[in-house]
Amino acid sequence: MNSDKATKKCKVHTQIAYTYIKKETDLKRVGKLKRDGGWLPFENHQETWHLQQMEFPSYKLNDCPCR
Repeated sequence: MNSDKATKKCKVHTQIAYTYIKKETDLKRVGKLKRDGGWLPFENHQETWHLQQMEFPSYKLNDCPCR
């Protein structure tokens, strides 16, 4: 899941897309959150939904078109 604090969105990617497009920056981290968000891995969509509800309740959760 790509969490983006600036847009208040979380986007769920497939494992393949996650592997190829994730990139750590000064403001976004892989595996943890930084100031602008981060790339967070999950075993399944239910875990992603649960974290989004608990940590980012005001964020919109979308599936990437790659799913």
